[in-house]
Amino acid sequence: MNLLSIPFFLFATAQLSAQSGWRQMGKAGEWSNTVMLRTMNGVLYSIEDNGTLYATTLSASSYSSYIIGKPESYDGTRLFATMDGMVYNVQGGTLYETDVKTGLWREVGTGWNYTTALACMNGYIWSLEQDGTLFRSDLNGSYVKIGETDGLPNVHFMAAMGGKLYAMQEGTMYVLDPARGSWEMFGDQDEFWDAEYVLATRTYLCVLFDNGELERIDASGKYTLIGNNYSHITLLAVIGDVVYAVKDGTLYKTR
Repeated sequence: MNLLSIPFFLFATAQLSAQSGWRQMGKAGEWSNTVMLRTMNGVLYSIEDNGTLYATTLSASSYSSYIIGKPESYDGTRLFATMDGMVYNVQGGTLYETDVKTGLWREVGTGWNYTTALACMNGYIWSLEQDGTLFRSDLNGSYVKIGETDGLPNVHFMAAMGGKLYAMQEGTMYVLDPARGSWEMFGDQDEFWDAEYVLATRTYLCVLFDNGELERIDASGKYTLIGNNYSHITLLAVIGDVVYAVKDGTLYKTR
């Protein structure tokens, strides 16, 4: 990890896209090298395939982006989450925290080699190990095991929504209330077998299925169709009620 570099700004105007109802943000292909995307406080945070971390602020007709830290500082990042003005990322077996305002970073803890999923909620960092054990870590690196050892193995997606954790295992979604400490099935078994992309906002899950349908799913399991034209999307983000999507390396404001 490296300290803050001097940011540079990239300004781009929005154009109407050929996709009905979508608005192209910036030039075509500008997001071709982006591999991870998160949001926090109305800002997009993204990591490029060379390990460079960007912050991007958006408006109806333009956006600006700048580098956090030095280029390529986040190379090798496997897991990436945001909370309370901080970016958390796992490189190798180490968890780091970066202040997005200053670019200053610190090591939170080691021993994250077998962590497969990461989420932030209620001031804690929640992580699932390859064997399915769930841990809750504070910002000093101290941690406690939550629930059973090996409770939900082989999970590669976990997110926080409405004070609960949601995780997907082999096409089935599970939910955990931290107060109870046990995973319960959310919906039916294999209900999400064809899900290609899942993210969470504070109040709902956003699930992209392989037929191009993007669904909003609330805590009761109710589905609301956002759109059916989201095929071949590589990255998604939601800010408020606005959905941003990366398709063919280009960022779009879709609704």
